[in-house]
Amino acid sequence: MARIFKKNKFLFLFLIHLFLVTTSLQAQNSIVDAENHYQAGLKLFQENKLDEALDEFTYSISKNPNHAHARFNKAMIHIRKQQYNQAILDLEDLRRISPLFDKVNYFLGFSKYKIEVADSALSDLKKEIRNHPQYYEPFYLAGRIFLHHQQADSAIYYLNKSIWLNPKYYISYHDMGVAYFLKNSLDTAASFFIEAIKLRPAAVMSHRDLGMIYYYKGNLDLATEKLNRAFQIDSLDIYTLMNLGTILYETQNYIESKNMFSRCIQAHPDYLPAYINRSAIYIEMGKYEEAIADLDYYIFNNEKNGIAYLNRGIANENTFRWKEACRDWKKAVELGVTKAQKYVEEQCKE
Repeated sequence: MARIFKKNKFLFLFLIHLFLVTTSLQAQNSIVDAENHYQAGLKLFQENKLDEALDEFTYSISKNPNHAHARFNKAMIHIRKQQYNQAILDLEDLRRISPLFDKVNYFLGFSKYKIEVADSALSDLKKEIRNHPQYYEPFYLAGRIFLHHQQADSAIYYLNKSIWLNPKYYISYHDMGVAYFLKNSLDTAASFFIEAIKLRPAAVMSHRDLGMIYYYKGNLDLATEKLNRAFQIDSLDIYTLMNLGTILYETQNYIESKNMFSRCIQAHPDYLPAYINRSAIYIEMGKYEEAIADLDYYIFNNEKNGIAYLNRGIANENTFRWKEACRDWKKAVELGVTKAQKYVEEQCKE
């Protein structure tokens, strides 16, 4: 009996050893398989074959759930495809596996910024800054988020850090200019826009915003010069067209101003402010039917702007549409435009 037991014991131990060896080999094979598919995915990613690369990274993770780089690159593809919610899921999984993985918190913050979850984005960016303070990107993005919320001092703090870490990143200088503009520090804002232009001479927004600094300082010639430079770089930029149109209007260059707003409408037909601005020029030029057409379109899409009703009332008055003019002015009064009350009292006596 003892001999049989001893024999069976050796058999049992042999089977356990065989099972462990087999399991270990299977695990090793899975890891090798995962790495092979990861490398295949990298090659496809570099060739910009995003869907095929995504399949390879997904398969790699299925074989080795702890493959951090496969998870990271999978998230990068989702970011490239603007699938930010999926990227967040991938990056949160990665952070659980590897809390200190390079830039995982930055890209989490970036993805949340893109879907406008600002507080959570800032929390992730600050984690990245604590873990990897050598990178400028999380400082820059934190500064930009504060800038969007018009918290100029906080924006300046983070943007300054970004510039110190990477003095060649022109957009940090541009955004510093915007932050100082919010603080009404026009000369300081101008210095940062000029620095941005030195680093990126074709930076449309820096030329444009520098032009508006000169505008607010009362130097219309320099403002026009800088806005014209922005227009030369990009003749379709919506804000350049609008700002240049406004300055030309103020200097009574009505035809050129009208042309700018018309260009804006051609390039961006759904941008409503261009219609109301062009209608004001048509009224100045005595082209009342054209003004009414612009204001009809504007009001159809936005019924809450009292100025649009006021101006359409003026255009209707000048085409002898008294009933329509009074209806527009009364609506303007209803929407809080006190200037329209005078028109109602003087022109709408029943």
